[in-house]
Amino acid sequence: MRKRVVTVPNMITAFRIMVLPLLAILIVRGDGWSAGFVIIVAGLSDILDGWWARHYKQESALGTLMDPVADKLMLCVGSVYLVARPEQHFSALVCTLLLSREFFVTGLRAVLATIGVVMGAGRIGKMKTLFQISGLVGLMWAISSPIPFFIIGGQTLLWISVVLSYGSMAKYSWIAYRELRAKQV
Repeated sequence: MRKRVVTVPNMITAFRIMVLPLLAILIVRGDGWSAGFVIIVAGLSDILDGWWARHYKQESALGTLMDPVADKLMLCVGSVYLVARPEQHFSALVCTLLLSREFFVTGLRAVLATIGVVMGAGRIGKMKTLFQISGLVGLMWAISSPIPFFIIGGQTLLWISVVLSYGSMAKYSWIAYRELRAKQV
């Protein structure tokens, strides 16, 4: 991986983190359409930064670590603020399951980084992110238009993301176990 820090993909990842206060403000104000749009833009920027990094050979250890952190921060902001809006029927249980998994996997990545192993997102992890983003968008839009399609659709997509989250967590745990055992840590 390249040693450069200031790359287009890393700037796009930084953008995703910088829009999070705006997301929080929009949710508090009850502007679900705009909040959903911010999540969509952030999700598309996630795809763009990965594509750019691979296509233009701008992959970096910083990007590999910060890209999933940006996703986790978006999930934290979106889900915590939705739980605070009880009319959205966003389950505190789903929020707890998702965030617990995210912190656990982030911890695994940090431990592995101390022994020189960078663990990027796998296919299942990317799928769970897609379901999380889609579910959050549905629930955001339900703030402005509380129709059952958005509420039930958003909740269903987030429950699917819970299943995928714990499946990918098991895979990451196995990888971490193998790496730590091989290094005798």
